[in-house]
Amino acid sequence: MSHATTPAPAWGGEGPAPPSLAVSIDTESIFAEGAKFERTARQRLKVQAELLDTVEPKSALVSVNQFKDRIQLYTHQTNAALRVLTKMGGRAILADEVGLGKTIEAGIAMKELITRGLVESVLILTPASLVGQWRGELGEKFGEAFLTHEDAEFKGFDQHPRIIASIDTAKLEDYAAQITGRTWDLLVVDEAHYLKSRSTLRYDLVSKIEARYFLALTATPIQNNLRELYNLIHLVRPGLLGSAHVFDRRFLADAEGRRLQNVSELQERLREVIIRNRRKETGLEFPARHVKTYSQLGSEREYELHDSIADFIKKQYDTQGFLLTLLLLQREMTSSPHAVADTLRRIQRSGDVVAGPELDELVKLAEGLRKSTKAELIAKIAKKLGTHFILYTQFRRTQELLLARLKKMGINAIPFHGEMTSGRRQAALAEFKKDGGALIATDSGSEGLNLQFCHVIVNYDLPWNPMRVEQRIGRVHRIGQKEDVVIINLALKDTVEDYVLKILYEKIRLFEVAIGEMDLILSEVESGESLEAQIFEVLAKAKNRSQQKRRLAKLREKLEVSVEKAETIKKFDAEVFNQFDLGTVEGA
Repeated sequence: MSHATTPAPAWGGEGPAPPSLAVSIDTESIFAEGAKFERTARQRLKVQAELLDTVEPKSALVSVNQFKDRIQLYTHQTNAALRVLTKMGGRAILADEVGLGKTIEAGIAMKELITRGLVESVLILTPASLVGQWRGELGEKFGEAFLTHEDAEFKGFDQHPRIIASIDTAKLEDYAAQITGRTWDLLVVDEAHYLKSRSTLRYDLVSKIEARYFLALTATPIQNNLRELYNLIHLVRPGLLGSAHVFDRRFLADAEGRRLQNVSELQERLREVIIRNRRKETGLEFPARHVKTYSQLGSEREYELHDSIADFIKKQYDTQGFLLTLLLLQREMTSSPHAVADTLRRIQRSGDVVAGPELDELVKLAEGLRKSTKAELIAKIAKKLGTHFILYTQFRRTQELLLARLKKMGINAIPFHGEMTSGRRQAALAEFKKDGGALIATDSGSEGLNLQFCHVIVNYDLPWNPMRVEQRIGRVHRIGQKEDVVIINLALKDTVEDYVLKILYEKIRLFEVAIGEMDLILSEVESGESLEAQIFEVLAKAKNRSQQKRRLAKLREKLEVSVEKAETIKKFDAEVFNQFDLGTVEGA
C-alpha cells in the first residue's frame, strides 16, 4: 500500500467516527497444532480488552491537538499509532525502516493512552546512548516529563511513575528486582533487536516485566534468522505464533532459520503484531548525502606528539592492560593537543599510571603545541561555509579552543554541550536558528535534536563508535530536511584518525549507510567486544604508524565480511516482509 506524503490530518473531532479501541481475540486463529496462550499472556490480553473496550472515542486520536503544532506529522505515523491502539491492543512491534519516525509513532500511542486515562506509569528502556534523546523527544514534542536513572533525584525504579533508563543498567540485579516488582501501564523498548536471544540478561529482564501495554521498536526486526524474530514477538504477544517447536515446523524450511515456507500464513500472523513502513511505500524522499574529507599534513611537532603518545599508551597497555584513561588519551590525540595536555595532567595528579619523567616530558610537549593544523584548517573552511553549520567535537577542551578561534574571526560561534541547563540549550538553538553561524556541539547534550534547518555538519574529530557518528548526521538528515546534507571530515594526514577514517569508515560506507543497516554490520563484528575497543587494541599493540595501518586493514577485512552478511540479511528481510500490506485503519 502506498501512503500519502502530506502531513496527516489532526484528528480532533473531524472526520468520521472511528471504531472503539477494542481488542479482538481470535482464538481460532491460533495454530491448529495445539499451541496455547500462556496463562500470563491470557490474563494480559483480558486486561487490555477490558480497559480498551470501555473507551468509545468520538474521534480517532483525541490527543493530537496537544502536540500537532510541535510535530510535523505524517500519515504513516498516525496510521501506525491508530493501528497499535485499534487493532493490536496496545502491544506491538514498530519496525519502520530508519528515518520514518518510530519514536514519533510510539510517542503518539503513549500520549493517546495517557490522555484517555489508560496509562500513568511508563518505563522506557533504550541503549545508553539514546536515553537523553528519548527524554528530549518526549519532553519537547509531547510535553511529557521523564526521569532518567542518572538524575540526582532518581531514588529507584519503584519510586517514580515515568522513567527512561539504559537497558544495561536496568538489567543489574538490584534494579531488575525493583522493575519486576511492580506492574507498569506501558513498557517501551527501543532497539528491541537486542532482545533477539533468550539467553541474555536483557531478554530475561523484559520477559519478567509486567506491563499492560508494550511497544518494541526496531528498524531491523530480522538480524540473523527468523527464530530471533520469534523470540521478540513472544515477548510482545506470547502465544501468537504458538510454541517455538510448532513455529519451526510450520514456517522454517531449513535448520538455520533462513528459508521460509507457508510465507502467506506467516505474513498474516505478523500483521497482527508488526508495523513495518518502508520508505518506498511512504513516498517520502530523503535528501542525498555529500561527503568531503580534508586530510592535511601536520607539523613536525604534532607528529612527534602523536608518536610519543602512541609509545606511552603501548608501554602502559603492555604492563597494565586496557585502561579507560588510555582510551581517552588515544581518542583525544585525534582532537587537540589542549585536550591531551589536560588528560596528561589529570593522570599526573591521580597517580593511576606510573610513568615518572616520561609523563612530565609528554605534558611539556603537549602544552608547548600552541598551533594546531586542524584548527587552522577549520578556520579556512568556516570562511567558505558561511552561515548555519554544526561543528562537532567529543571534548569540551577542544570545544573551548574552537569557540575562541571562530569568535576571533568574527563568526557567531555558539556552544552546545551536556553541562548546559535545558533553558540555555534551548536559547542556544534559538540563536543558532535565527542568527546563523557555527553551533559548536559535543555529542553529550545533542541527543534528540532536530536541526533540519541546517544541512552542513563538520566532524572536527570522529568517535570510534559508528553509531554515534550516524547519530550526529541524523540530527540534520531526517524527515523535513529540504537540502542535500553535506558532511565534512577533518584529519591530520598519516595519523590514527586518518587511518580509521579511510581504512575503516570509508570502506564500510559509514557516511552513506543508515543507522539500521549499521546495526546489522556491527552485530557481526562486535560479537565479542565493541568496534571502539577493537580499534584501541589494534593501536595499543602496534609498534609504529606503519603497523597501525596494516592492523587496521585487517580489521577492515572483518568489517567487509560483516557488510556482505548484512546484505544477505536485508534480502531475507525483504522476502519475509514482501507485500506486507498493513491495510487501512478506519478513521485514518
